[in-house]
Amino acid sequence: MARLFALDQNFPQPIVKVLQESILFQPLELAVLIQMRLTLVVALEAGHNPVKATGLLFAHLTGICRRTRPHEPQLWRLQARTQAHVAPWEQLKTVAVHQNADARSLFAAHRLDDEQLAADPLA
Repeated sequence: MARLFALDQNFPQPIVKVLQESILFQPLELAVLIQMRLTLVVALEAGHNPVKATGLLFAHLTGICRRTRPHEPQLWRLQARTQAHVAPWEQLKTVAVHQNADARSLFAAHRLDDEQLAADPLA
């Protein structure tokens, strides 16, 4: 069965605010969602950033479509955690452990020389 999705980018702000922020805490709206067997997808913590909200939706859309059932009401709360960066050297250490090697040895074996670093990879 085909699924239809409506994105909120062009809705007036008051409607978006009611739909996205408070619907999760409104018993009437939740009761209707359950009775109508609807699927509601909410991008949490996206603020008023349509790019972030759309990105969250696209990142999860395939899984949502696979697991959505026409006769089962569902509520999907999408989130994206911001994480601190990982130092590449720490990741190389992890690779070294998996390969039973030393990180310095791996680096030495795979590092580029000055000529390779200076070369234009698109040329």
